[in-house]
Amino acid sequence: MKEITSEVEVRASAEKVWQLLTDFRSYRNWNPFIPRVEGIAKTDARISVQTQPPGGRALSYRAIVVRVVKPKELRWVGRLYGIPGLCNCSFSFTIEPLDGERVKVVQKQSYSGLLVPLLGRMLGAGVQRGLEQMNQALKERAEAAS
Repeated sequence: MKEITSEVEVRASAEKVWQLLTDFRSYRNWNPFIPRVEGIAKTDARISVQTQPPGGRALSYRAIVVRVVKPKELRWVGRLYGIPGLCNCSFSFTIEPLDGERVKVVQKQSYSGLLVPLLGRMLGAGVQRGLEQMNQALKERAEAAS
């Protein structure tokens, strides 16, 4: 199993950050790492996700939203190439209140399956940079709207 985590502190309410993270249609306007999600942020909903690691190939996969706890946690689980056991991916966002109108957003991607050792480079530094770029874009958009 491989896990990649990134976090950012945002000067905005948990509700504002939640609104941005669950409005999948707007991702193309601000999200450099996940430019496309088709579907809705509802438990058991099927979604299509495209990620674009910096300097890497775009990856598309289908996923199921497995956890929605407003305004605290959003999580989906999918399979690269749609085949169980090759490369399973879990993606989560956790919003943790700090003081006042500040929150910490933690993104976590976990990978398991037969292809994970072969995809190591692609799933390593590029995904880490992608999460960090997404966090920065989320921070800027949330703080500008607050």
